[in-house]
Amino acid sequence: MFDSAFLHVTPLSLPEVSVPTGTAAAITQAATRASTGVLIQAPASNTVDVFVGGAGVTASTGIILIPGGSISIEIADAGKVYAISASANQKLRVLVV
Repeated sequence: MFDSAFLHVTPLSLPEVSVPTGTAAAITQAATRASTGVLIQAPASNTVDVFVGGAGVTASTGIILIPGGSISIEIADAGKVYAISASANQKLRVLVV
């Protein structure tokens, strides 16, 4: 049986995330429970790749999201997913499911 505390009735769309340069940051400001994970999209308007991973992710260790690309990650807490970019003004869109 599923623990109802982990289930969303509907997917949760988070505000568009600004991706930092220099040091990776979590894609959410606080712990955000997910029933199955997160879907992350780099808008096509981004001008460079964004890198996604755990705490401490870098351009050398992260999963590459090209502009317009997306990734689905099975995780219980969206706050444990981090992102970084080599250029300012890059964004991510996040759907918690």
